[in-house]
Amino acid sequence: GGTLQVTAKAVNGREADQPAYMRVRVFDADGQGVTEFCSAPELVPAGGARVANLAGDVPGVAPWSPSQPTLYSVEVVLLAGGEEVDSRTMRTGFRGIVAQGGRLLLNGEPLTLTGFDRHEDLPAVAMAEDLDTVRRDLRSMREAGANFVRLCHYPHHPDELDLCDELGLLAMGEIPLYWWRGEAEG
Repeated sequence: GGTLQVTAKAVNGREADQPAYMRVRVFDADGQGVTEFCSAPELVPAGGARVANLAGDVPGVAPWSPSQPTLYSVEVVLLAGGEEVDSRTMRTGFRGIVAQGGRLLLNGEPLTLTGFDRHEDLPAVAMAEDLDTVRRDLRSMREAGANFVRLCHYPHHPDELDLCDELGLLAMGEIPLYWWRGEAEG
């Protein structure tokens, strides 16, 4: 099994306090429900916000690895006044990464990282996101035997990380370089 931890912020734009709670559902690749858990209702003040933290066990999950990039869909729903007011669905894999005795362990097994560095700048689109090119590049890396990609010193599009999970690539996101000598540029 695995453990899932979700943190969400509920903002109440209404003129009255509103009780709200969060529901989390986890689905396997076939869309079958694996588990569901809910937070306790909390009063969100008018014009205010509350942060909810929710954790639950997810039984029977297959661990994610480069050779078996098993992903699950996680649906997070905010409910207030008896109705769904917001939701988001994202994919995730369940994995454990530990550095121990000079080795990197993925799900308890030794792992050697082999991979590439990837920038987003392309002659055709400059720094604009081009997910078709990203997918092609990441697939080429996997075909070359990579299990790892270093995403360079600026925030990459979240879909790029999702593609890494889907294709079985561990990803390292660097600290953004726009902080130079301790000062924000621009």
